Amino acid sequence: THATAPNVDSYIILKGQDFVQTNSGPPVAPNPSNVVFRSWVSLKGESTITNVALVLPNAIALDFPAHDQDHEFKFEDPFTSIGAMDAVYPSGLYTLLLATSNEGTMTNKLTLTGNSYPATPHLTNFAAAQSVNPTNDFTLTWDLIPGVTTNDFIFISFRDCHDTEVFSTPSPAKPGMLNGTRTSLVIRGRT
Repeated sequence: THATAPNVDSYIILKGQDFVQTNSGPPVAPNPSNVVFRSWVSLKGESTITNVALVLPNAIALDFPAHDQDHEFKFEDPFTSIGAMDAVYPSGLYTLLLATSNEGTMTNKLTLTGNSYPATPHLTNFAAAQSVNPTNDFTLTWDLIPGVTTNDFIFISFRDCHDTEVFSTPSPAKPGMLNGTRTSLVIRGRT
């Protein structure tokens, strides 16, 4: 689930799995705890938000660590199975509490419904992606993800060795976002 609020570029609550593709074969779990609950709040520059908490459907409140150099508050909780994650983070109403220095606490509510997880994406031109000429356009391609529709979205992010994002597709609800039926992305040279 994704939304926006004053002083916030976006906030996201998601449940999913992490996979790594290191060759043209299928992606694999990078470790036994590849199932993860994540939530983050991206601030609009130097925001006045001082603290973020998330209240789960069972009324348990989780405080986020202080925001990082990317102006994001992030919370992550890994699990070894989808069932274990769904037990702790069930479907229902999640409430983000954003403490601000000037406006008090802003409350934002999002509902997560269903515990349906799509198939793992698979890059089809993995080998070509290993030798990209950065001055030329490059088309990244992947298999159609079974079960997704135009109401779903695909988000692609490239990070450097310091985990700093160097390229990403637009977030959900932003112009140019990728819907779930896309199977390619042209990355412009010198991007």
